Amino acid sequence: MSVSDRNAITVRSIDFCQDALGLKDMLGEDAPLIAQLEPAVDEGQAFILVSEAGGRVAGWVVVRTAYREDTGWSAEGDTASYVIAPKAYLEYLEVSEAFRRQGVGTKLVEAAEVEASARDRDALWLHVREENTGAIRLYEQLAWRHRDTIHPS
Repeated sequence: MSVSDRNAITVRSIDFCQDALGLKDMLGEDAPLIAQLEPAVDEGQAFILVSEAGGRVAGWVVVRTAYREDTGWSAEGDTASYVIAPKAYLEYLEVSEAFRRQGVGTKLVEAAEVEASARDRDALWLHVREENTGAIRLYEQLAWRHRDTIHPS
């Protein structure tokens, strides 16, 4: 599917009742993430924005604004430190394959930046795999800076 007009892409906060099924379809085997996120969103420790185009879910972004033990992250690890105020962590960004390279990812990241700032976060962090060149290109085009390269052991 093609989005002919970038203004036809909308971004809004998620409504779990309305959006959970559409996101589960997009996520496939990562669908259990939705159940883990609901309490974090309900308690104001994360937010999810969903993008729509042509009446379909085109993509979504998850941003954590506080550390939660149910994430499975080590409290002493680097990732946990990225969600201590005034920082937030862009945990997940996905654009449906049918909508890639049409501005959906850009709109989602820009909306996440605005929402994080509205929640008094002055830095937004993320991790991206070196081989994910499309995502790296997107973040570079949005003027994100590379800080560290980490090679898991």
